[in-house]
Amino acid sequence: MPVTRLSPTSVGRKTLSEVSTNIQQTSSSPLKQTTSTTTLKSTFPVTKNGGQVDVSKRSTKTRRTPSPFIAIKTALHRSTAAPQIVGREAEQNTIRKFLSTTVEKGCGGSMYVSGNPGTGKTACLQAIIRQSSAGFASVLVNCVPLTRPGQVYSAILNALDKPAESADSSLQELQDLVLTSKNAFLVILDEVDSLLGSRQEVLYRLFELAAHTDSRLALVGIANALDLTDRFLPRLQARSCEPVLLNFNPYQVKDIVAILQSRLDSVATKGADPIIQKAALELCARK
Repeated sequence: MPVTRLSPTSVGRKTLSEVSTNIQQTSSSPLKQTTSTTTLKSTFPVTKNGGQVDVSKRSTKTRRTPSPFIAIKTALHRSTAAPQIVGREAEQNTIRKFLSTTVEKGCGGSMYVSGNPGTGKTACLQAIIRQSSAGFASVLVNCVPLTRPGQVYSAILNALDKPAESADSSLQELQDLVLTSKNAFLVILDEVDSLLGSRQEVLYRLFELAAHTDSRLALVGIANALDLTDRFLPRLQARSCEPVLLNFNPYQVKDIVAILQSRLDSVATKGADPIIQKAALELCARK
C-alpha cells in the first residue's frame, strides 16, 4: 500500500501560516477595538471647574445617634441612686414615726433595722431623712472598717465635726455631747452586726446612751444578720433600752418589676414606645 510522506518543511510552513492568520484575525477583532476605546472614570469627586477635591481636607467626623440603651444601662446600674423609693410603705411609715417621736422632738431613742442585703434598708432610711422638714443633723457610719472599740466613738464624733482629743477620751466626750447638746441628732450605724463579738460592749453602751432620759441621740443600727435580735435583744431588754424593731423582708416579684419600671421611666422619652416590655421585666424579676 503506498504511503504518502509529508516533509518537515511543509508541516512547519503550514503551521506558521496558520498562526500568522490567527494573529491577524485576533488583532482585527472587535474585542480589541472595544477595549482600546474604553475610558476609566475617576473615582475622586470633581468640582464644577473640573478640578479634583482634596479628600484629605474633608472632615472625617461622623455623627452618631446615641443609643438609648446607654441611658438604660446607667439607670439600672447598682451604683445609680433610685429616683424614688418604690413600695415599702409599711417600713417607711415606721421610720417616719420613729423620727417624729425622737430626733424631730429633740429626744433620744433607738431603732434596730434588719434584713438581707439589697432589700433597701439604708436607701429607704436616707430617703425618709431627706423628706423630713425638721432641720436635724444626721450622720452615717460604716462599722466594718472599725477594728478597735474606741474607733466607733471617734468615728461618730468625727462625722459630727466634733473630733475627739484622743481615743481614750472619745467615750467620755461622746457622752457629754449626747447629754448636753441643745439639739438632737441622728446617728446611723451601718453593718452594725460587725460590732458583735469582742466589740459588742460598744454597741450596748451606744444603745444605753440613746435610751437615757436626757439623751439627744437618736440611734439607728442596720444589720444584715437576721438572727442578731436573738443574740442582741435580750441583753438590751435587761438594760431597759429595747429599740424599735424593723425587719425588711425580701422583695416580691411585683415589687422588683415596679422598681425596674420606675428606673426605666426616669430615662424614657415621652410618647415613645417602651424599649423593654413589661413581660421581659417580669421574666427578669423571677430569676
